[in-house]
Amino acid sequence: MKMRNTLLTIGVIALGLTSVGAEYVTYDTAEKFEKAKGEMCEVATDGCNTYFMVNGKVWGGTLMACKEDFKPQWTCKESKEGMITTTAIEFEAEKTFPGGLSENDYNFYLSIKKSLNQKYQNHVNKMVSGYLNKLDKYSNSKKYKINDKVVVKLDDKIAKFLSKFPQDVGLADKDNNKFLMLELLKFELQQLDFKSNNIIGWNKALKIAKSEKLESMAQSHDLTVRFVTKKGNSYTTKEAKIDDYLLLQKACGSTCKNMSIMSE
Repeated sequence: MKMRNTLLTIGVIALGLTSVGAEYVTYDTAEKFEKAKGEMCEVATDGCNTYFMVNGKVWGGTLMACKEDFKPQWTCKESKEGMITTTAIEFEAEKTFPGGLSENDYNFYLSIKKSLNQKYQNHVNKMVSGYLNKLDKYSNSKKYKINDKVVVKLDDKIAKFLSKFPQDVGLADKDNNKFLMLELLKFELQQLDFKSNNIIGWNKALKIAKSEKLESMAQSHDLTVRFVTKKGNSYTTKEAKIDDYLLLQKACGSTCKNMSIMSE
């Protein structure tokens, strides 16, 4: 059975990450906010507009019409994974990794990203992107339930695959690549946060870019693309390959010709 068909029948993640607590402390300037909360915040607001955070600094955001007497009240709308904020304290959740991965699993994930041939990683990226397109017909709560079951099935598939080989014998290159691809797919799916992020498929992202127009956009090294529309809506999607995010800018049209884009 071909690897492509095998993996495309499997699907995405169970989200076990800690939810992010609300932030109540506010700051009257972006500089004060960056100093106090910049390193732990991913999406910020001044009480009117929404902004992405990059390396602890306020980056591109929406340009909503604010009241004449508007006074900025900077606060964090979405903290980085594993971070919790309260009115009195802030701390990093102990031993919390993306997607609820254990420390060993997360280190294994990073190891695969360094060692697995890029063409196989690209294959997994395309499957994740294609799967998100299929999930778009469901609500976020339904996506979460589907993914919870899917990851378990994927884990079972990996176990069955490994059971075919003696434990004291190393895998041949072909089998080892298949195993690593299965593991990488599982880890990538586990890190899709349907509860905290408005995650959509690539096809839907292109339609939104065309209809709502884009205000700002950022691409991460893991091919995650986050963008804010001129209506003030924030979305997260996955591109199939590097630089596909430029297609969103193209779909937006002339309005986005000179738009700021952040790419890691």
